Amino acid sequence: MTPDAPTGRAWVVEAYRPGDETAILGLFKSEFGRERSLAHWRWKFLENPHGGPFISLAWHREQRFLVGNQVLMPFPLCVEGRRVLGGHSLDLVVHHDFRKQGVFEHTGRHAIENLQRAGGAVVVAFPNASSYPGFVRTLGWRRILEPRRRVLRLGVRWKLRRLLRVPFVPDLIDAGFRATAHYGVWRRAQAARAAAPEYEVRHADRLPEDIDTLWDRERQVVDLSLWKDRQYLAWRYEQNPDHEFVFHVLVRGNTLEGLAVSTTRDGVALLCEFMVPSRSAPVGRRLLAETCLHYVDGSTDEVQFLGHDAGFHQEVFEGFSSSLSPGNVFVGRAIADEALTERMAQAGRWTLTYGDGDFV
Repeated sequence: MTPDAPTGRAWVVEAYRPGDETAILGLFKSEFGRERSLAHWRWKFLENPHGGPFISLAWHREQRFLVGNQVLMPFPLCVEGRRVLGGHSLDLVVHHDFRKQGVFEHTGRHAIENLQRAGGAVVVAFPNASSYPGFVRTLGWRRILEPRRRVLRLGVRWKLRRLLRVPFVPDLIDAGFRATAHYGVWRRAQAARAAAPEYEVRHADRLPEDIDTLWDRERQVVDLSLWKDRQYLAWRYEQNPDHEFVFHVLVRGNTLEGLAVSTTRDGVALLCEFMVPSRSAPVGRRLLAETCLHYVDGSTDEVQFLGHDAGFHQEVFEGFSSSLSPGNVFVGRAIADEALTERMAQAGRWTLTYGDGDFV
């Protein structure tokens, strides 16, 4: 691809070339103070089964060091039951000495053009409240929604250990709290079992064999969502180099009726996926109750879910505390289809879950 050389700039924009990841990871660490492993980076971008990489880098013309980059992670999007290629904007980094020089705009446009040439139709991102105006103002994206965070507290040990830093005291306080909370989870599970007695939930370390059959049903009831077939889910969870996931499989007899995917981090059980094509609240509560019961083990302080849909989540997650999450504003647009951009801007059309973001 021909380099993009903005007039009067000390830098030039080029497409990714093998080996550039060393500079990309170095800039990420120097600007954000966080380490990204090479294994994680390769899994997300080079080993992504949906194409790419779609990465644009701004290099200093003379000294040849990286001053910024824009990364689009390819993903499959479901639009009214049909599959289209999208790009998730991630790891946007600009060197502190080169901010407000147009690096964000030029690398962004360059990456989107690269994606479009490969057949990409949409771009999305989850920037925070202070960052998303840049996408809207300079790249023509739409602010779509703030997802809702739902939390069920099981204990307080991890939180108190961070706050008190006193031996034994957090564990003593936690024991009393946990007994009451766990009884509540057990009661919730008993009620869910009584309401949907013909269902069973199994906890596994692999996806169920008939997951594509479940997705074929799910894509009939969603308008806009990620395309969650076996290829996507296996790459996203089974092949993830950083986390181990639990697959909570809901069945009725020999028929797969639902799937939840979770992992734990710092005492929090993160619910990444929640798929129940029937949209039956009692069935969804059965899956959720058994998933929560799986974490009543003394080491988990809370079950947490971040997502958005037209109302099913609200029914199923009744009893969880609930609040909007302005730290994860969802934005996006179609690349060359204004009608699709307008459709994407309608929050009620979307079904999103925690796993759709770059959070685990």
